[in-house]
Amino acid sequence: MSHVIAFDIGGTNTRVALFNADYQPVSIIKIPTVNTSKEAFIQSINDLTVKLIALVPEIKCVVLGVAGRVRLDGFIEELPNLFLSNIDFVKNFRDEFNLTAYVLNDAVVAGYAEALIGEGKDFDRVYFITISTGVGGALFMHQNFIPSSDEIGHTLFKYQDTFYEFEKIASGRGLVTLAKLNQLDLSTAKDFFNEVRSGNLLAVRVFEDWISLFREFLDFISYAFRPDIVVLTGGVLHNKDLFFPRLTNDSKLRIVPSVLFDDAGLYGAAAYGFKE
Repeated sequence: MSHVIAFDIGGTNTRVALFNADYQPVSIIKIPTVNTSKEAFIQSINDLTVKLIALVPEIKCVVLGVAGRVRLDGFIEELPNLFLSNIDFVKNFRDEFNLTAYVLNDAVVAGYAEALIGEGKDFDRVYFITISTGVGGALFMHQNFIPSSDEIGHTLFKYQDTFYEFEKIASGRGLVTLAKLNQLDLSTAKDFFNEVRSGNLLAVRVFEDWISLFREFLDFISYAFRPDIVVLTGGVLHNKDLFFPRLTNDSKLRIVPSVLFDDAGLYGAAAYGFKE
């Protein structure tokens, strides 16, 4: 039985799984994403690949979902959250392992999972959004990805008379920046949501600003892509009880949380690999 190696490479963590043709993960490994240098980053991916290759006799291909800008040929132009650029994993896997590799934006890969087997499978136009360390998105029509709909997190929005990329002030990492812009010094998004839960008045005010930014973002998605459904996932959804009802009640969009959640990137990469 052939297998697919599926990578979900984020700004904080890298997850990799070995899937069989029944979409069952044979092995899953999670490590902190290495970004000390491009060489160290590539080596960390190769080291993980070596571990999985040793488990089975046949690998069909490798599929990598990465948080950044990827050309149609799989060449990574930039990984903004890792401060790395110009990485050719297609060549790397061919030279190092004699394996075919496909590289896609991570939101595109995760979106494939939701559009094919998740919450969007019964809709014609699905927009998938992931909000974790950064923000990514992807439009799918009739279960096919539509190019130029990803990297939505770099869209500019105005806040306090200054324009910021949406992910810089609204992602998991961006929430820390948003708080600091309001003289609230926190280390993580988890800290931020804990302060909101505790009733910290300043944190609650910043939270209201974040909700407003999120609504603007969804309004833009609605205008630009006209989705039948929007599927949300990512680390911030660990606190969805605080904000999800606000978004769904106030929006004209049909908005649902991802059914696959943290595993969408891995399952989407596997599905793409077996399809290809």
